[in-house]
Amino acid sequence: MKEKPSLGYSLALYLSTVMWIAGTVGLITLIGGDMYHALKSLHWSQTIDELELSHEEYRLARAEMLGEVRQWREFYYPIEEAPWLPLPFFFFCFIGGAGYRIRKGMGEPVELIALLR
Repeated sequence: MKEKPSLGYSLALYLSTVMWIAGTVGLITLIGGDMYHALKSLHWSQTIDELELSHEEYRLARAEMLGEVRQWREFYYPIEEAPWLPLPFFFFCFIGGAGYRIRKGMGEPVELIALLR
């Protein structure tokens, strides 16, 4: 008969799974936000080039775009205010990866659906 793992062991494995999910989602969100910002800036540049604006109109359009970028960054990507923000996500992914390796090495279920049962 297979022994049931201790409560502390089970909690540690579930915690590592939750940390892995949170870290992965956080990193994907940060990377996705950067990609969105880069594509939006590229689209803005191409649009401004096509419009052939005068210097004054270009300056006003650029000021408006920079205002939008500042608002977006303050809300979505506050790296200037919190440069350590990605570190917890990397740490969570690392801990979750270690938990995954431990579970896999001990023959425990590693699929998310099996862990939630």
